Amino acid sequence: MKKAIISVIGVIAVASIAGYLYFSRTGETPFQKAVPETIKDIKEKLGGDSDTSDWQTYQSSKFGFSIKYPSERLVKEDEHPSESGLASLSIIFLPGPEGQQEQWTKAPLIVSVMPSDSYANVLLEVKKAKSFSREHEMTPITVLGLKGIKVRMVQEGRLALQVILPYKNGVIMFMTIANDGGMFKEANPTFDAFLSTFKPQ
Repeated sequence: MKKAIISVIGVIAVASIAGYLYFSRTGETPFQKAVPETIKDIKEKLGGDSDTSDWQTYQSSKFGFSIKYPSERLVKEDEHPSESGLASLSIIFLPGPEGQQEQWTKAPLIVSVMPSDSYANVLLEVKKAKSFSREHEMTPITVLGLKGIKVRMVQEGRLALQVILPYKNGVIMFMTIANDGGMFKEANPTFDAFLSTFKPQ
């Protein structure tokens, strides 16, 4: 279980320390005051589904869900073996073009499905991250009746936004990463729109 979580969180490690330098210089904080959210709040804030009308749909029959993503994104899949035999899967929607290192610092959209992990154990690992994060904020969120948490953190200069939900017998995590405050702020509406298109099957 721990290896799968580390693999998911380890995606953050490809970004640079620019975020830390940005906030050290300006003294700004990337996070606003936390309030509980629901998928209904997100859709109302976006004005329905209009912002995603031209997006593509990714569907996983294996894990039983679909989600929409910006049409220009490149789709990468990465499986992580587990001791239980139920492999975890990360789907990464990268900004183009292909093969550029900056793809990993320009707010990729990520979905990770961990079918053999418990929500309680994943939550424990996320809480542990607080001890080595510059900022770490956790708030409740409800998505289609699934009660989970929204995590915003600055870790080694990397800004990450995660939504973690119990899903079926495991966990599903949605995430985006940026390496500076401006990009992180711009990425938030896209992440909200991305999350609002999630549909269990």
